[in-house]
Amino acid sequence: MIVALYFRLHASHTERLPELNVVYTGALVREEWMSIYLKGEKIGYTSRSMQKVGSDFLIQETSYLRLPVGGIKEEILFENLTTVDSTLKVKTSNFTLSAGDAEFNTGAKIEKDKINIFISSKEKKENLSIPIDGPIYTPSIIPMVLASDHFSKKVYEFPTFDPMTLSRTKFTVEVLQKNPAKQFKVKGDIWMIRLVWAGFSSTMYVSSDGRVIMEEGPSGMVSYADDKKGALNFTLNKGGEKDILLDFAVPATGLVPIARPRNLVFLTVQLQGIQPALFEIDGGYQHLIAPDTILISTSKYFPERSPDSTHLASTPFIQADDIRIKNKAKEIVGETTDTIFMLQKINKYLYENVKKVYRGTLPSALEVLSSMRGDCNEHSILFTALARALRIPTRIDVGLIYSEGRFLYHSWVSSYVYGRWHSFDPTLGQYPPDATHIRLISGDISRQLELLRMDNPTIKVLKYFNAQDTAANERLSEWKKEKARLWR
Repeated sequence: MIVALYFRLHASHTERLPELNVVYTGALVREEWMSIYLKGEKIGYTSRSMQKVGSDFLIQETSYLRLPVGGIKEEILFENLTTVDSTLKVKTSNFTLSAGDAEFNTGAKIEKDKINIFISSKEKKENLSIPIDGPIYTPSIIPMVLASDHFSKKVYEFPTFDPMTLSRTKFTVEVLQKNPAKQFKVKGDIWMIRLVWAGFSSTMYVSSDGRVIMEEGPSGMVSYADDKKGALNFTLNKGGEKDILLDFAVPATGLVPIARPRNLVFLTVQLQGIQPALFEIDGGYQHLIAPDTILISTSKYFPERSPDSTHLASTPFIQADDIRIKNKAKEIVGETTDTIFMLQKINKYLYENVKKVYRGTLPSALEVLSSMRGDCNEHSILFTALARALRIPTRIDVGLIYSEGRFLYHSWVSSYVYGRWHSFDPTLGQYPPDATHIRLISGDISRQLELLRMDNPTIKVLKYFNAQDTAANERLSEWKKEKARLWR
């Protein structure tokens, strides 16, 4: 895992990749190891090797992460095997993500005008293709390309394929400056590189022979070059002291702590480090009442965009057209014909029957239906598949939820019924979700990366109303006046 956390940057003039020939230096061309740290604590390692195989090259990458999540020590293994030709264009790729008893695998073969993709999990195998209009590159070759081009100070474009989101994307890479080698205790020059992908960025430091010395992103995640012994030198079965749920939580200030937050029906907050223009903040149960201030209410609906065909689609992760999903949806709703009641039944069923545990892999609806366990992502993705199987337009909403003095990342769902979106939280069994739910984006897994556009965010709680809070009831008159002013 090289590029992990990103911010939005903008590049101007770009140049296409040069056609490069890799010098043959034997069966093993290079091997690299890196140690991965999160806020100063080692959480894993990455190994990467490149071998000569006939006229092609075989690139093998393995990353291991030990991430304490919600008190559970989650071990995640990423493996990627890629073949490239002599100009470093991808020919084939095989990616595997393993976490606990779950495994997700994708294989890709690049043809002239498309990528043929094979997806495999315990529950289903599927094929699809994505059109392309040029060559595809793997991000691991970026340092070698820059070294071969003598670190020219220009902006490169690397069209790539992301095996986790099954989508095309592009790395924009810029050589910024040359740093003194003594800063990194290595021989030769070190070059500072900026990488931008899907609107986010990281910084990489590369040696003159194209080896990554260090890569850093926001939120304290850094990778350092190491030898094999050093990279593997940590206890794999011992969880670290940090918990990523808390490390990546958004601090809350102002009127905190909030007592009984699951009962909140009204909330106004001020955003810091979160640019509303980069997210989907206005609409549904929430409304921008100032450039940086949101009002959230469980009893007021603000207009937003209507559904489209994607909200009924069956996808590799949301298998709404699978007979197992369809049969389960019919079983849950029974003889119910009212759409809202059907959705409430699905919400209640998932809340009561899916075991609440944190998972570190890519969720799919069929996998969740089989295991009946998972966190908010698993609850949301199965809800979406079941609702779409009943031909109810449904989307996944992703954002933040208040808990114990901070806002944590969370996902829930919205379904389009009777001319508007209705939100449900199957993890908490709520309809509608309490007013501490702050939606930032909606969409499938490929869009959830956009959450990383936040820049050291903080949320200041300005006002709130708890339906069961005696102290808040004393402010009811003021609340009603404000409500009338805002909504008239």
